[in-house]
Amino acid sequence: MHRQLLARLQTLSFLTPVHLDLPPALTEADFEAPVQLLRAVEAKRSPRDKVDCIVEMNRAVQEMIQRAKGEEVCLTLTPTLTLHPNPKTKRLFSSHQAQPSADDILPVLIYVVKLAAPPQLQSQLQFIQEFRHPDKLLSEAGYVLTCLLSAVHFLQTVRADQP
Repeated sequence: MHRQLLARLQTLSFLTPVHLDLPPALTEADFEAPVQLLRAVEAKRSPRDKVDCIVEMNRAVQEMIQRAKGEEVCLTLTPTLTLHPNPKTKRLFSSHQAQPSADDILPVLIYVVKLAAPPQLQSQLQFIQEFRHPDKLLSEAGYVLTCLLSAVHFLQTVRADQP
């Protein structure tokens, strides 16, 4: 199981952020924190600690996406819109910035899994599913686990001839 995923990740070594339509503002350095957090899951002993590590990784991914999108001008028309000058770009941005959606997060998670290539990721995720109480996998923890499982599934099944 582990060897198959690692072998699969090696065959996908050509995969770049461009293939996944990631924001062009993202650099390899942006991925360091999420990659390290994903690799740290294996060192955790309890399912709770493993989930906490995955949730932290997801938060790092969300912050990374928001920073990347912050480079673009994003104005939302709402009655309570407040505009502030961005000191870096000298542009206006909204203080009401939406959280990244699954459409934003999943491609980044796919790339994070590819970069991290944790040797026992599937076992770690299975361990969480088996031993973390289902009530504790609701809300953010369950969402993050589902997204990570989806990223792994994508990497296992994607073919070069798919659009």
